[in-house]
Amino acid sequence: MFYSILGGTPIQKKELAAFFEDFNINGLISRARSLDRESDLTPLYQYMPESKEEIRFRRSVTEDLLNEAIHQAFSLYVRRIQEVKSLAKMGEFCGIPLQEKKYHLDELYHFHRALSELEQVLVREAKGFAIRELLDYISDYKASKEFQTWSSKVLELEEKIQGQTRYFSVSKNRVLVEDAPEEESVENRFARVFSFEEKKEEKTFDKRDRITLLEMRLAERIVDREKLDKPLSSLKKFQPNQVLMHMAEELPLYLSFFKVKKQLEEMGYEFCLPKEGESLEVQEGFDLGMALQSWEKNVVSNSFQMREGEHFLVVTGANGGGKTTFARMLGQVVYLSQMGLLVPAREASLPFYDGIFSHFSKEESTDTGRGKLKEELERLAPLMQEQKSNVFVVLNELFTTAASYDAEVMGNRVIDHFLEKNCTGIYVTHIQGLAKERPGIVSLVAELAGDHHTRTFLMARKPADQGEYEDSIISKYDMIYDRMKEVVGGGK
Repeated sequence: MFYSILGGTPIQKKELAAFFEDFNINGLISRARSLDRESDLTPLYQYMPESKEEIRFRRSVTEDLLNEAIHQAFSLYVRRIQEVKSLAKMGEFCGIPLQEKKYHLDELYHFHRALSELEQVLVREAKGFAIRELLDYISDYKASKEFQTWSSKVLELEEKIQGQTRYFSVSKNRVLVEDAPEEESVENRFARVFSFEEKKEEKTFDKRDRITLLEMRLAERIVDREKLDKPLSSLKKFQPNQVLMHMAEELPLYLSFFKVKKQLEEMGYEFCLPKEGESLEVQEGFDLGMALQSWEKNVVSNSFQMREGEHFLVVTGANGGGKTTFARMLGQVVYLSQMGLLVPAREASLPFYDGIFSHFSKEESTDTGRGKLKEELERLAPLMQEQKSNVFVVLNELFTTAASYDAEVMGNRVIDHFLEKNCTGIYVTHIQGLAKERPGIVSLVAELAGDHHTRTFLMARKPADQGEYEDSIISKYDMIYDRMKEVVGGGK
């Protein structure tokens, strides 16, 4: 049974999870909003599917949207439904009964047209099971007695009313109206005849929300003569299907993301639909947030594969070497995969997770006066008290203000806690001891170039090497023995 193009029940607004800021998802939403001109996409991006079935449903929709014909059909449908809503709003506030009936007729007519146009394309182009479910729903709806009743009336009335043309002229105090073909629009004709402005040039008069008294009297005469009032009134009890109307509010999740994707693809970045796998694997993944801040391709991509029995990546290495960027990239890949969207990578395979936790280091609070370590522990506590298992966890630079020994003890306890919960994740740290080889732990190091201080921003699978980092600082600042001896002792 089809409920939503998002694969589940209608979305409900929730508090933004911490990872929205930590993974810079807000930057993605901001760019998507600027490209799609939507007022608020946040609720769509913050509602994550709660089951594998929902995620699979969304991925099926996403895969079909790679077909340009389907993408254009859904984009047009959203615009058509916006017209439908606009007509409903004008009818609600026009204050003229006859005009209100006409607005409602137009509302139903445009909804019928939007649905028919969409269905024609989807029947011809759709391959995935998700859109096939949508088509089954549309087919059942169109076969319903309710739809059959109002749709036939709407098409008949619309054809009859659109076929009405009147020619009028003004002579002294009389307005003469008669049947005749007229090429000029009624609105332009009324405006031209009754305008007091000097006619220096031709003007086009846009559609108005309200009709004039003369127009209303003319409309009443047509309605009375053609006996249209009763059938127009009978449509009042019918409304467009709310599930299909609401779908136009959900589609911008996919459509806006595809616009961001297209913009980045033009710069040379690649996206893929992730595959279901037993473990996490990413080939040439990149940080979406950094890519969105640039106008050319200059973000380094990274690849990684977790092997059987591996659950936690501990990333060490030189400051500024790309450790946090790598952690954020993995977080984005997991988040977008869970959302059923494409991910920023050439290839990706990963299992389903039951949630995402993140904890990124923040500056000490000047408002509360609390120390950084205390705030970190207070933010970390709710995550560790959660009863969820199989969660993807991203921990970035915890306990930086604690002594090294204490930071290592606390860090190991945090990792052990999440391992016991059968969680998968990444821990970025300056404490090499946390990367010691033990079951479930993988050590990654932010690599340096051959000069031992130039950052490559690439992560390598190897034991933590404190010496390489120290050497990078020494080389960077020219603190080798002979040079120091020369500076301090003048060469003596």
